[in-house]
Amino acid sequence: MYRLSKLVRPGRVRYFASAHETASLNTTRRQGWFKPSLFVLGSIPLITLGLGVWQLRRLEWKLALIDEVEGRIQADPMILTSPKFTTEDALKELEYRRVLLKGKWDHAHTIFLGPKTRDNVHGYNVITPMVLDDGSKILVNRGFVSNAMRDSVAAPQEEVIIEGFVRPSAVRGRFTPDNDPSRGTWYWADVAAMSKIAGAEDAGHFLIEEIFTGHGGDAELQMRRGEPIGRTPTPDLRNMHATYAATWFSLSAATAAMFGLVVLQSRRGKGSARGRGRVFRMPSG
Repeated sequence: MYRLSKLVRPGRVRYFASAHETASLNTTRRQGWFKPSLFVLGSIPLITLGLGVWQLRRLEWKLALIDEVEGRIQADPMILTSPKFTTEDALKELEYRRVLLKGKWDHAHTIFLGPKTRDNVHGYNVITPMVLDDGSKILVNRGFVSNAMRDSVAAPQEEVIIEGFVRPSAVRGRFTPDNDPSRGTWYWADVAAMSKIAGAEDAGHFLIEEIFTGHGGDAELQMRRGEPIGRTPTPDLRNMHATYAATWFSLSAATAAMFGLVVLQSRRGKGSARGRGRVFRMPSG
């Protein structure tokens, strides 16, 4: 039998745990600092990292789409003589394609779409059917007019030639009110419904957006005259994927740092508690 004096130093006694106690202590250590809440916190950096990578892939797709659209815009315009030049299935390949139209305006079926805003001026977009040489009609978004000139919109009677984009019917936004054709109230471009009212059923799946190529002074002069101001020949494709990716990656880095700090503090706290509980002093002598 060993004497107690050989196992302890003067003034201090060290506790020696059995094998069973050691196993129980190790289990308690693991359960002490690891909690389900840490698992949830640790998953957040991985999820946000994945979302950031997904946004980068969306960015690549959007940039390729913008390049494709810009190529269509820069191509020579097509001469459009009939609304049957395209089917609804082929419309995606012709969206943003520049076309030339020749015909006369059917002002009796003009539709005011809005309200809209241009350069802090409130107004509407003017959508008027154009009658082509074969008697068919195509809806044309002639552009923006102010509220003050809504009842005095320029209405040329002679044959005109315009240039515009091919655009599909719009999709109603989540918070956009529904149209009320019986009252002449149109909040979004439901081309099928507009074409039915205007007698342009053959072109019920697309419309033409007239292009404006002038400068700011020309636009101001047209607005005073009540002449609709068309859209600029540039794509209006929204591209926020780089911003979204940066946001997700920042959240991933921040939550990863937070997770590491919480784990470190939890382990340090448990370690300090174990150290204080295993060594104690005995009265000397």
